[in-house]
Amino acid sequence: MPAAQRPWPVVREYSRGHNRAAAIVDYDRLAQAFMQLLTEYTADDVGAAMDETRIVPIVFVRVADPLGDGVVDSMATPGGKVTGFSVLEPSIAGKWLQLLREIAPGVAPVTVMFNPATAPYRAGSDFLRVAETAAPLLGMEVKAAHVHDVAEIEPVIAAVAREGNGGLISLPDIFVSTALQPRAVCAGDDCLGDNCLG
Repeated sequence: MPAAQRPWPVVREYSRGHNRAAAIVDYDRLAQAFMQLLTEYTADDVGAAMDETRIVPIVFVRVADPLGDGVVDSMATPGGKVTGFSVLEPSIAGKWLQLLREIAPGVAPVTVMFNPATAPYRAGSDFLRVAETAAPLLGMEVKAAHVHDVAEIEPVIAAVAREGNGGLISLPDIFVSTALQPRAVCAGDDCLGDNCLG
């Protein structure tokens, strides 16, 4: 169907990766021609698009921490021509504890593992604060495990496994998520079994 006959707005997505210098799209010129909406996935892409256009509305669909990344001025009223959907929100940390309690009722201490240099929402502190607040209500104890490189992850998992009834939550942190992908959630002969979320 020709664009002139479409009853819905034209949506185009232009992915530039994370290299703002490589962006070569003139969004304002495209907007004048036909573009009515721009979708972006990462904070870097949204930032690049914001730098390049003041005309085209931008909708992000997978930014972890829109406020912390400077994509919006406020979660309630984003402002400007940018709005979108966050992949998660720190209050989910309380639900993670509740799910862990349901999966493994005897879980004692719960370790929250993350890299403060890469974790979203104020270096993971917002997730940790919510978990620490929810823990006593669920009869649980929460402790943080900061990991700064891959070599620090396995000792944390081994320590949780040695506790017997320990649980592990890995925050939505790009460093930890990437580091855990090729690994089983085991440390030597110690497996966490069902006591792992993340």
